[in-house]
Amino acid sequence: MKHPIRKACVIGSGVMGSGIAALLAGCGVECLLLDLPKDGENPNQIAEEAIKKLQKAKPPLLFSEKDIRRIHPGNIRDHLSRIQEVDWVIEAVVEDAKVKQEVFAQVEPHLGEDTIVSSNTSGISLKTLVEGRSEKFRRHFLVTHFFNPVRYMKLLEIVPLEETRKDLLERIVSFAEEHLGKGVVFAKDTPNFIANRIGVYGKVLVIREAFEKGFSIEECDKLFGPFLGRPKSAVFRTADMVGLDTTFKVVQYLYQTLEKDPEREVFQLPSFFHQLVKERRLGQKTDCGFYKVEKKKGEKQILVLDWETLEYRPKKEVKIESIERLSSLPLKERLRRFLLEEEDAFAQFARKILFRTMTYALSLIPEVADTILEIDRAMKWGYHWQLGPFETWDALGVEETVAKMKKEGYSLPSQLNKLLKTEEKQFYLEKEGKSYFFDFQKGEYSPFPEKRKWISLPH
Repeated sequence: MKHPIRKACVIGSGVMGSGIAALLAGCGVECLLLDLPKDGENPNQIAEEAIKKLQKAKPPLLFSEKDIRRIHPGNIRDHLSRIQEVDWVIEAVVEDAKVKQEVFAQVEPHLGEDTIVSSNTSGISLKTLVEGRSEKFRRHFLVTHFFNPVRYMKLLEIVPLEETRKDLLERIVSFAEEHLGKGVVFAKDTPNFIANRIGVYGKVLVIREAFEKGFSIEECDKLFGPFLGRPKSAVFRTADMVGLDTTFKVVQYLYQTLEKDPEREVFQLPSFFHQLVKERRLGQKTDCGFYKVEKKKGEKQILVLDWETLEYRPKKEVKIESIERLSSLPLKERLRRFLLEEEDAFAQFARKILFRTMTYALSLIPEVADTILEIDRAMKWGYHWQLGPFETWDALGVEETVAKMKKEGYSLPSQLNKLLKTEEKQFYLEKEGKSYFFDFQKGEYSPFPEKRKWISLPH
């Protein structure tokens, strides 16, 4: 790179801010970590305590213990002027538009000619974030949305403004891909961008359906885990890791902002979820959420929430006949067999969630992203799905799946007809050693974008 990132400043030393600082330090970047000043003799105490927590994090957020020496604590009252020394300023404070706007107002006077400023927001509009900021600030600004835990999650959603300088955007993209090891996906300035818009939609569908139909939490996590190509933490354990309060805020925000979305009513959490948040049963951060770990006589027992009583009971071992029978098959084959051939209650449940998520994802083009490629990559890199929604559709067989959807009364996006009119009737193609995806805006297949330093092992 002509202008490498050598120094950075992260504002906000919480879980995300300190995680970003750890990643940067591990990649050789000197990082100033700022937070609010603490009353008393040590105004840097908040940032210093965050750095101490980094050294104890499990799984480790630092590549090496020595990386800690590249993270320098400070506070926004005494050290904001040092921003003029850095190449990149990353805001990672609380997810509140007014707080972020106040931070940017304080940052702006100290910006250098080529300093990049980004927000780690998970979905607040860029236009809202830069209200009141100068033209210069806007040209230096973009969103860089990392996923937690920062060291391990590949996805980095980038959302630039129209005014964002192209050279600064290219600088961040190349640094993120080549030095931080991230998979960059360009998102649009829409609520919660790509991965969280679709991921939260699917998560809330599962929660609502499970509660209404009486599926237990253990059954849901057995079903929506590795068997369907999803992470081991599945739905409810993931919710505990993220925090029920965080999920609650994201879902509320989506419901408030998506006034024209036909699927808006999905973003309404059941009453029991409100009760859990009210009682501060927020997941891992409060030691109880959907799951609870109880220690008795030195032994750990995992308890799980009961829908009817909202009390905890011992977790049960779940065995589902169709899953046990098909689990040894390769992923694509077991998806086809389970979702298109099986008719037990669990297959019907999974089919409903996956079919609705797949059609919702397609309906969001070009609102949240220009192509299916960005959406599939976002879900794989940000949510650890083994297959994105369109890769899943191909694995099932587009024509067979559409026939099943029509038979079961699903509403299909009109633009699907563009694909069905092609000879191939697939979202992705392999031809002469190259990969192609169906571009719905062009109405034809386009080759995967090639990058100079990328090597495709299958090819």
